Amino acid sequence: MSKTSSDKGPNFKNCTQIATIIVGEEKKEWMIPTDLLCFHSGYFRSALRGGFAEAMTGRVELLNEKPSTFELIIEWLYSHKIKERDPIASFEELMPCFRVLLEAYILAEYLQMPELQNILMKFLNDRVAKHKYVSESDFAWAFAQVGPENPLGWWTIMSCSQVMEISDLFVDDLVEAGATVLLGEILQTIAGIEPLMTRFKLDDTFLVEKFNSED
Repeated sequence: MSKTSSDKGPNFKNCTQIATIIVGEEKKEWMIPTDLLCFHSGYFRSALRGGFAEAMTGRVELLNEKPSTFELIIEWLYSHKIKERDPIASFEELMPCFRVLLEAYILAEYLQMPELQNILMKFLNDRVAKHKYVSESDFAWAFAQVGPENPLGWWTIMSCSQVMEISDLFVDDLVEAGATVLLGEILQTIAGIEPLMTRFKLDDTFLVEKFNSED
């Protein structure tokens, strides 16, 4: 049976090989071991070990991404954890904020990092379950990026449906954000399911398969 990224760690056989990752309009640079990137990311694996120019230069540009979002990717690469900065903070002051977490999920999907996607999904799900609240504008943004067929899009629908059932969801905020498709999906979901008195089960529907980390 082939190993996945959760079965073993990178072997760092080329521990002196460092890749430079350039992020955002400000072109902020990170120097990261190539083996670490390639072990956890199918995107970096193709770029740095394939037949692309990046493999020759050891430099990869992500100029359309935000450094603040990529910092969360780096945090997980080195610690394998995503933590609340202040667990007792009010909902509005929670860090990382919802937008950064959602951006990080979408970036992790682009970078082909399914293990991180699942970590972020569980983190987001636990936060919504704890506070029984969502950030309508951020959820509307995320849904617009991925659509209802994506695990994140479907989770967004289910989370908003749960909050509308047991707490307060500000419909006007979704309308103002132009999230009428999301709102329609939420209302259809509520109409077709039993009252959501407890958190829905975060099963494989919302998670993604891990990729084979071996060559």
